[in-house]
Amino acid sequence: MSQCHIKVVLTKVTYQGDDIGNDWEYAIRILSNPNGRWVRIPLHTLNHGASENRNDVLYESIRENCDQQFIFRVALWAKEHDLFFDDFARPSIHPNTGNISLNCPNVNVFPFVHKVNERFTLFGTDTAQLKFDIQFLLYCND
Repeated sequence: MSQCHIKVVLTKVTYQGDDIGNDWEYAIRILSNPNGRWVRIPLHTLNHGASENRNDVLYESIRENCDQQFIFRVALWAKEHDLFFDDFARPSIHPNTGNISLNCPNVNVFPFVHKVNERFTLFGTDTAQLKFDIQFLLYCND
């Protein structure tokens, strides 16, 4: 019986929406069976309107049966650091994903947009959007 090798990688992050600052850190968790772990991307600069290419492995696993469907969920957390009060979005299962069901073999990149609100603004609400491009790579090995 062939095995399914699963690798999930963060390939790109894009900073869209309102400009609320450029000192970011975030964490991503890929939930599957067994549950995944949080992968933290440490504090770094990402300017508004910019993208950064990444190659962060979020999840790796080898499953015994290649002829089955695998289900994943994505949890995201992000914080923009400020001098006095940081802007952050609480950790959550991404609402747009539901269950991602993939058969082995498969290669797909899914975009996930995570919103972060400015904690204190003079006018209205400023909301940044971080778009995470996450690649799911599943391949069979005999």
